[in-house]
Amino acid sequence: FHVDPSAEALLPVNDPGRAVLEQVRKTFGIDDPLIVAVRFEPSVYSADNLARIAKIAERFKQLPDVTEVHSLASAPNLLAKDDEIDVTSFTDQAARDPAVIDSFPGQIEANPLYRSALVSADGTTAAFALTLGALSPKEYVRLDFDAQVRAIVNEVGGASTVYLTGTLPVRAATSAALDRTLKLTVPAVFGVIAL
Repeated sequence: FHVDPSAEALLPVNDPGRAVLEQVRKTFGIDDPLIVAVRFEPSVYSADNLARIAKIAERFKQLPDVTEVHSLASAPNLLAKDDEIDVTSFTDQAARDPAVIDSFPGQIEANPLYRSALVSADGTTAAFALTLGALSPKEYVRLDFDAQVRAIVNEVGGASTVYLTGTLPVRAATSAALDRTLKLTVPAVFGVIAL
C-alpha cells in the first residue's frame, strides 16, 4: 500500500493548477528547497560563527542528492574599498578581514534579496537553502536526512538550535503518518466487519 502526498495527487488531471505547478518547477527547480535554520549564540556575526557557517555549507553539499546550498557562504556581497571591488561571499570576506563583519548586518538589511532570508532580523539565526535533486519522501525518510543535517551542525559546533522545513520533509512526515495510521486502521476496520 502506498500513499502519494504530492501536489499532483491533490490536483485533478485537467486542472489548470497543474500547468502553474509545472511552470513554477521549471523556473525554480523540481520542488521547494529544504530550509535549515541554525541559531548561533550570541550572534551569526562573529568570525568563529561565520567560519562555522562556511563549514556547515560545505558539509551540506556532501549530503546525498544535494545539488546546491545557498547561505552566507555562497551569497555574494559587494564590498568597495578604494579602487577595489570584492564580490565574494560573506564568509570569505570575514575570513580574510574580520573587521568587515561589523558592516554585514547593515548590508544584509539594505539588500531586499538578503533581508530576513540569509539571517534572522535579530542576527542570531542563519539560513541554508538546500536544493535537492530527485529525492523522494520515502528516500528522505530512509536516509534519515533530518538526522544527517542535525549531525553535521552538531559536529561543526557553535549552534544552539536547528530547524528544518520545506516541502520534502512535510511530505515525508505526512506519508509516514498516513502509512502508520492506515496500517492500524485498515486491519481494525476489517476486524470489526468480520465480527
